[in-house]
Amino acid sequence: MQKDGNLVVYSTGKRPLWSSGTGDTPGAFLAVQGDGNLVIYAKSGEAVWERKASFARLTADRELRPGDYLRSAQRRYRLVMQEDGNLVLQSGGAALWSSKTGGNAGAFAVMQNDGNFVVYSSGEKPLWGTRTAGNPGAFLQVQDDGNMVVYTAGGDPLWSSR
Repeated sequence: MQKDGNLVVYSTGKRPLWSSGTGDTPGAFLAVQGDGNLVIYAKSGEAVWERKASFARLTADRELRPGDYLRSAQRRYRLVMQEDGNLVLQSGGAALWSSKTGGNAGAFAVMQNDGNFVVYSSGEKPLWGTRTAGNPGAFLQVQDDGNMVVYTAGGDPLWSSR
């Protein structure tokens, strides 16, 4: 846990491997709650990151299972893998974008290690994808402007929900 409030996992060579994206909250602290949820709280007591909210970004081989979601850094937007199999980008209760894969209970989304973000049926049949294969190290991020973007490992945009 860094002084700026960012939780960072480093390799043995001191290379950052993962970050909570909370580096703008000096004095924040990490807590493991009784329900097993891992939460970062600002000094004010406001939760600024939680494990249940999935990840700050979705990296290779990470999944969104039914009920999982990914939040934007400022928590205004959520990408939700719904129980009905639809992947939906939301603001409040309003849908901004959808994979239109509803009716596939048990479906899940995965950021593949080849750079393609795909929604699969519970039988692992592809239902929808970003068609961004060939970009190992790519990641998905929900941005504070309400846009969902797949970026190359170098930070260049490959696909956008807009």
